[in-house]
Amino acid sequence: MPDFDLICIGGGPGGQKAAIQAAQLGRRVALIDDGARPGGASVHLGTVPSKTLQEISRFLHRLKKESQQGLGVYAPRRFSLGQLLARSAVVIGIEEDLAEEQLLDLGVQLFQGRGSLEGPHSVRYTGRERQETWQSEFILLATGSQPRRPPEVPFQEGFIYDSNELLAIKRMPDRLCVVGAGIIGCEYASIFAGLGTEVHLFELGDRILAQADLTISGILMDAMRLSGVQIHLNDSVTGYDKKENSIELTSTRGERLEVDQVLISKGRLGNVEALGLESVGLKATDRGVIPVDSRYRTAVPSIFAVGDVIGPPGLSSSSMVQGMYAARAMFKGEEPRFTRQSMPVAIWTIPEVAMIGPTEEELKEKGIPYGRGMATFESNTRSLMTGETRGLIKLLFSLEDRRLLSVHICSDKATELLAFGQAVLALQGTIDFFIEQIFNYPTLSGVYRSAALDALRQHPLS
Repeated sequence: MPDFDLICIGGGPGGQKAAIQAAQLGRRVALIDDGARPGGASVHLGTVPSKTLQEISRFLHRLKKESQQGLGVYAPRRFSLGQLLARSAVVIGIEEDLAEEQLLDLGVQLFQGRGSLEGPHSVRYTGRERQETWQSEFILLATGSQPRRPPEVPFQEGFIYDSNELLAIKRMPDRLCVVGAGIIGCEYASIFAGLGTEVHLFELGDRILAQADLTISGILMDAMRLSGVQIHLNDSVTGYDKKENSIELTSTRGERLEVDQVLISKGRLGNVEALGLESVGLKATDRGVIPVDSRYRTAVPSIFAVGDVIGPPGLSSSSMVQGMYAARAMFKGEEPRFTRQSMPVAIWTIPEVAMIGPTEEELKEKGIPYGRGMATFESNTRSLMTGETRGLIKLLFSLEDRRLLSVHICSDKATELLAFGQAVLALQGTIDFFIEQIFNYPTLSGVYRSAALDALRQHPLS
């Protein structure tokens, strides 16, 4: 008999949910993670600390706006980084406690250290004081990812960071340069701008957030510029000249810019180097991505992989669901009930961006007949009350049966608003559902009805 039914290598969102699901199915589970406590980069370096900081920045943004509107609200001009990250430490501690308690209550055995493959059913555990080889019916690889560090960039503590290092900076920058306008780059650019930092955002492409719907990307870019972010499109940084307390940057256009610190946000690479993939004949791509099938099974039937190591979308939310379904595939033979297109994407910029389903550009490219309904938040009564009127919702639907195809939002609290549209989409509802239902008034969700009415004006019911 093997030592375990499942060994999870990696204690982030994917590994945790797979371990929990397998334990709930009565299986013997071990979870190996090199952190002092489970949670992975999501809890300790990425999702939780950065989103906590976004919430603080968003709150300060609101305070400043109220102060400017003459309400006499005191909005502090500057904060120490320690003050800003104190709340993050509290949230991380609670998340660690909850995760550990749930795993232990279900009987999952937790091991601090590293795990590597020695065979299709064999894992080598290397801890601080011992090494052991265990046998398992199934193995799950969920080791997450790390920021890509281009070799031409002279990373240096105190001046040039990747996204894992940024929240460990010792001093709050007055001037920050962010290189790369993907999800992480845009999030940190808007967060630090909200905290009062002068921010420069460089993107080699012709727009920010290339994976977002073009209209939504444009709305966000306008909002970021209004918040003070200086966006440099079709441009990047090629030279880093360190001064005593600053860095002089040279762009591809030959322009020079002096800043205090630099964040390099050029994508992420899967953590696969120490997994021993070669021992079982597996091979990852040059981006550290392990190929899997629809059930998250690798080319080795007993080995599964989830999360960042299988590529985009690389979100905590998607990793959790992948881990759960991987465990169900192992022990129940279930097929996942969702596709990549049905995965919601949330981006914690200011304002936020949230989306599910294909973009308008993708529908055009595939030749799918579609209709569109849009509404701004400027005419939404609740938005007028909060003062957060910048934003837009776009609903795309099939012209053949009026079924909702996708939802794209850029607004305050967009990440929360998306869930309503996501539910309608999952139930294969039509664009007319939003017209037929009663919305509480005044609420932000009323923009769904406004966008649906816009669609009805353009494409009346026959």
